[in-house]
Amino acid sequence: MNPRSQTFSALVNYTGSAFSVIGAVLTIYFGVFYVPSYIRSAEQERIATANNELVTTLQEITFNKQEISPEQLHNQIRGIELRFNILYPYPPYELVTQVQESFMSMRFLPFNQRSELATKLDSLRTILKSEPHQTTAEKSELFGLLSIFSMLISILIGLAGLFSSFFRFKKEREITIEAEVKTQVAEIETEIHTGLKYEKLIGEVLQELKIPYEVFSQRRAIAADFIVKVNNKIYLLEAKYYVNKRIDAGTVAHLLSLSFEEAAPIVLVTNSELSDEAKRFVKDYNQLHTERGIFVIKGSNRLELTTEFKKLFAKGT
Repeated sequence: MNPRSQTFSALVNYTGSAFSVIGAVLTIYFGVFYVPSYIRSAEQERIATANNELVTTLQEITFNKQEISPEQLHNQIRGIELRFNILYPYPPYELVTQVQESFMSMRFLPFNQRSELATKLDSLRTILKSEPHQTTAEKSELFGLLSIFSMLISILIGLAGLFSSFFRFKKEREITIEAEVKTQVAEIETEIHTGLKYEKLIGEVLQELKIPYEVFSQRRAIAADFIVKVNNKIYLLEAKYYVNKRIDAGTVAHLLSLSFEEAAPIVLVTNSELSDEAKRFVKDYNQLHTERGIFVIKGSNRLELTTEFKKLFAKGT
């Protein structure tokens, strides 16, 4: 990639990141301070907390056998509104009703005591209910227009940031996937190339030891790499060369199928270790099938393979 392309790519990435940050910041700003739908949930939580505090305060006053006047209750509500920056939505008499209901739900108190506590607030509730309730003033037309405008601005900027982030992420993901594919292809090609060299080495060792063999691939749906004949006995030889990988139980299960299919013992030639489960499979199978077991030869080079083949195919095997 030439310097001009690198500069353009960096500029694109920087622009995308800048749009994402600006879009996120402005979306949060407009959403929190102007869009009612964004702050409704937080406001409801504050109202619920304030209401619980008012109920608790009235409970405490009543428990202590103190009287509270309508004016004192209005002052309590006003103080809560200032502290939580809310407009208390319930009429004062409904607040008293909530307190009475809370007394009746206190199952740990005797019923008579609960009823007495609730009844003490009846007169206060009656007075408050007769008072005119002032509802929350509706928002002005200007505020409504400002809310709509701020909502549109926040949505547009948010969408710009999201689209920018999406396309940047998509591009980066494509680059990552392409790099991963290239790496995997290279690893597979290396493994195949190394595996073919390993099979060739096995063939050379068999020739040096004068052990007759023939290539056995594609003979059946399930096939080994070589067929070896020693002392009139047929062995199916399977070569497995792995890099940083162990022979797993699935590979052994494939060999078991091959042994049953061809009714012959299997020789697994590998440079790798067997997993614990694979070793158990081999052990259990060999105990049940002594005439067509699975033999494992481990070797990475010519000397190791030669030594192991001599041990397995010694005279009298």
